[in-house]
Amino acid sequence: MRKNILVLLGVVTIISLMIFSYWKMKTPTIQEAYERPAAIVKTLTIKPRIWAQWVAAIGSLSAHRHLEIQAGVAGKVDYVRFEGGEHVKKGDILVQMDPRDAKADLKSVKASLEQTRQTFNRQKQLMAKHMFAPEQFDQTKAKLMQQESAYEQAKIALQRKNIEAPFSGVLGQRKIEVGEHLQPGTPIAELYQVSSLYVDYSVPGKYLPELNLGQKITVEVPDVMRREITGKVNYIAPAVDMKTNTVTIRAYINNKDNKLRPGQFVKVDQYLGEVKNALVVPVDCVVKELTGAYVFVAKNGSAIKKKVDLGTSFDHMVHVLSGLQPGEAVIVEGEDDLMDGQLISIQRENKGK
Repeated sequence: MRKNILVLLGVVTIISLMIFSYWKMKTPTIQEAYERPAAIVKTLTIKPRIWAQWVAAIGSLSAHRHLEIQAGVAGKVDYVRFEGGEHVKKGDILVQMDPRDAKADLKSVKASLEQTRQTFNRQKQLMAKHMFAPEQFDQTKAKLMQQESAYEQAKIALQRKNIEAPFSGVLGQRKIEVGEHLQPGTPIAELYQVSSLYVDYSVPGKYLPELNLGQKITVEVPDVMRREITGKVNYIAPAVDMKTNTVTIRAYINNKDNKLRPGQFVKVDQYLGEVKNALVVPVDCVVKELTGAYVFVAKNGSAIKKKVDLGTSFDHMVHVLSGLQPGEAVIVEGEDDLMDGQLISIQRENKGK
């Protein structure tokens, strides 16, 4: 056991020495930086500004309403008035079933109801003259109520022989054929309301304090549409997912031109609010290393490497939370091969944003 530990320590020591030697070899000295020729760079003097915070995410679309249309009563299919994929309006008849059995049932129930109603009216007149037993009258009254209920149910059964669209939307694949005998609950087709959609996505949990219901989002599908669609947040998960450290969000978007469909993936930009007196720099001028993010600033004819903490990025710019001061000239071009302390020649200065 002790021997294994000694071997392991030896391996760790060798690897550490190799990493240190490589780092030392790759890390330029101040002397090396000064010996290099002056690099030609462009700078940007940063100034405080109002920064609109946005965070990007990938979302998936789902229908605002989605329902599997089913047969409500048993019967044989006489007509199917859709193929699948078409738009329908609420109340459109999709399937017509053979109504003959339902009509016969309704006719029979109606005849029994009319007979019982006549009996009830005669007994009611006799009851007013105290010439009829109350117990028998109550039985007739109960029978009348039962038959009235049966009549209403028979009317509903006949109505259900026509299967209608419960709301406006787009039909999915047709699942039945003419002549098929249906049972209650037999699937007819899926119906999707696509004039409005939900988009579900997640953002890092650190943004939870900035999230609010009603906040604006923009949705974009570059390969499908040339313009953005705006929407509003209508659900924010009450807790951060411990496994992913993200917050689940659902937003509502208008899809009145029907360009989008449930199941598509979209690019989402979530608005988080504004920051006053923010310092921002172009994303491309930030150098990312294992030890953090850095930018170079021009000072006294040299490039000075400064570590920065970054916030949100949007439209090729990133918010610098700390590490820079207003008025500093950040090197925005020519920074790729710079060394800390290297001499520079400023070609021209870009205007601050």
